[in-house]
Amino acid sequence: MEDQPQPPSTFSMNIFFTLLGTYLLLFLSSPLIGEIPKASTLFKEWIATERLISKESSKWEIEKSALQDLLEL
Repeated sequence: MEDQPQPPSTFSMNIFFTLLGTYLLLFLSSPLIGEIPKASTLFKEWIATERLISKESSKWEIEKSALQDLLEL
């Protein structure tokens, strides 16, 4: 009697798909890995810009109020 090939076991299929998924995840995400430090820098710059806008807006409200007071004289 000749040995017939056996179907792969569930365990070996799980290992195969786990390795395949890990490889695809690493392969597809590798271009994004270099973007993480850039995103952090952009986020910090955005926060600084928002603070500057808020500060300038506050200053403008004070100056606008002073100008309105002058116009009322």
